[in-house]
Amino acid sequence: MPSLQIKLFMHSFRGGGAEKIMVRIGNELSNRGHKVELLLVENNGPYKSLVNPELRVAEIGGKNIYQIFYNLWGYLSEKNDLDVLLSTLEIPNIVSLTASYSSNTIPVVLRIANTNSMKERSGKYRIIPVLKKFVYPYAESIITVSEDVAHDLPDTISQDKIVTINNPSYHSKILKLAQEPIDHDWINDPEKDVVISVGNLKPQKDYSTLIRAIRDLNQEDRRFLVILGKGNLKKDLENLAEELDVRDRISFPGFVDNPYAYMSKSDVFVLSSAWEGFPNVVVEAMACGTPVVCTDCPGGSSDILNDGMYGTLVPVGDHHAIAEAINSMLLNPTDDIELISRAKEFSIDKICDDYERVLISAAN
Repeated sequence: MPSLQIKLFMHSFRGGGAEKIMVRIGNELSNRGHKVELLLVENNGPYKSLVNPELRVAEIGGKNIYQIFYNLWGYLSEKNDLDVLLSTLEIPNIVSLTASYSSNTIPVVLRIANTNSMKERSGKYRIIPVLKKFVYPYAESIITVSEDVAHDLPDTISQDKIVTINNPSYHSKILKLAQEPIDHDWINDPEKDVVISVGNLKPQKDYSTLIRAIRDLNQEDRRFLVILGKGNLKKDLENLAEELDVRDRISFPGFVDNPYAYMSKSDVFVLSSAWEGFPNVVVEAMACGTPVVCTDCPGGSSDILNDGMYGTLVPVGDHHAIAEAINSMLLNPTDDIELISRAKEFSIDKICDDYERVLISAAN
């Protein structure tokens, strides 16, 4: 395959799975001989440490969408050697298309990481669907991380431009990182059954339903919940736990550099989300050999679990069903070897083949 000059555009190294996956894709494309640069609005965040040293990182700056557009437009206007730009998340996607169209008309491939129509129905996000309908059709190709994400796109986009490529959520380093020790009394106590979840504390993750599920399990003295992640709902979730009289059974350690060490030593992983794009944490939990319970939400959880073959699927927002599924999984956990084998199907070497084909096609 020919070598390409590729820019990967995102806001920063902060955030959730989208940023981490982009770094992983960039590293692998570089390993395959392409000249890759990570282009960011802000060159900071925890995932910066995952970037291979040979990758270039550039920062354009910008405090709002107008400044980001102007800075990216100026940056792209000076580039004559760029073959293709790969962008992810709504604001970077919109900005990259408009800036590219206004400068050198560099082919842009969009990566759509979530089913966002629910979030975009109200408040400050209402303008986003309008902008997407107008600018997304100008993309050379659009990569969606699951079929549900593809169905969530505006109907103004030609179906010929859309290709679904699951996230390369599995990494061989997970197995090693999972063995590292942690300092958490509950998880290190073999007498306690620990349920774990990982993700930003925001409405999408629906942790209030998970907390209610733990309340349903409260008759068992040894059942505990650990939620890794940070976000502006932490106080609300703590208050809910107080109201339900389970605050002493729920731990909020915040963001941790190595969640795999927590996952591997917990008894059940739960995804309680109302919607997703492609929940990387489910694959990562499986890679740790941890049994999983997932809501059958829009966005790929049923694809990962192969319709329930590798874990339990429950209805969105049903805390009774989550509690029952947790209890059943604790009594009869999925075989860890099967879970790890399934997780490996989402490895970077397999999935980057598809990314490479799309990017080369867009550049030609």
